[in-house]
Amino acid sequence: MSLEEPQHGSQRRSDFRIKPGHREGMAGAVFVPPVNPWRVWLCAIFSGLLAGVIGWVAGERASRSFHWEGRVQVEKVNGRDNRERSPAGLLLESRYHAEAKNTALAMGILGTVLGLTLGAAGGLSRSSPRAAAVSGLTGFLLGAAVGTAAPLQLVPLFYRFVGRPPNPAFPLLIHTAMYALIGGVGGLAFGLGLCGPGGAAKGLPAGAMGAILGAIIYNVVHTIMFPLEWDLSPMPGKGVSRLLAHLCVVLSSIACVVLATAERVPTLRRGKVLPEEES
Repeated sequence: MSLEEPQHGSQRRSDFRIKPGHREGMAGAVFVPPVNPWRVWLCAIFSGLLAGVIGWVAGERASRSFHWEGRVQVEKVNGRDNRERSPAGLLLESRYHAEAKNTALAMGILGTVLGLTLGAAGGLSRSSPRAAAVSGLTGFLLGAAVGTAAPLQLVPLFYRFVGRPPNPAFPLLIHTAMYALIGGVGGLAFGLGLCGPGGAAKGLPAGAMGAILGAIIYNVVHTIMFPLEWDLSPMPGKGVSRLLAHLCVVLSSIACVVLATAERVPTLRRGKVLPEEES
């Protein structure tokens, strides 16, 4: 038997049918059906909540890793090389460097955990341990790099406006920029695990836009719940505020990523076409 292509002159069609004489085991094209959308949502939400909580707990422990001590810095000012610098200026500079390192450490932890969990969730959504491992590792590395590098660039910019009249919108812009970069990495990792490179291309902007939306939602909720709390810091001021910010950003980013990558492009896989049973 063989696969014959029907040809009828101008009525030539492109479909193939199994004809008598087909040999058992001949390779054919088999399309993998789409994954269950409820499983995609479940894996994404669970991994996002897990990443938000772990990132918050670890970030709280690491947020005070770098200190600036006034007595030591004042003693340094009295040295020969620092006579032209005032103690207040040196203390302020020391504080800026410490806050930048603490923020980079906290956001680096969040980016690492979010990239790892979302990448693994994307692969597990379609029952592919290999895809989960590859995308999880990719999200882990990119999340660590982006989450650490972004605050080191943005926090010094934040502190340039400390001595000026406070602008409540400026901290929101800094928070949003850091969360958008981390959300983009998480979306890339999830899309890579679920759909491959095409899904990563869709998940990257979707994750970033979702994180921006989540930061705006957090700002509105924070203003309503804590109307007397001024949030003029590189990270949301209090522990509860930071947890709320993480959850708002993570859930909003996940929703946008899943909506952007839920419709999988069917994957063409080579398989065996069994012959029809003869009556």
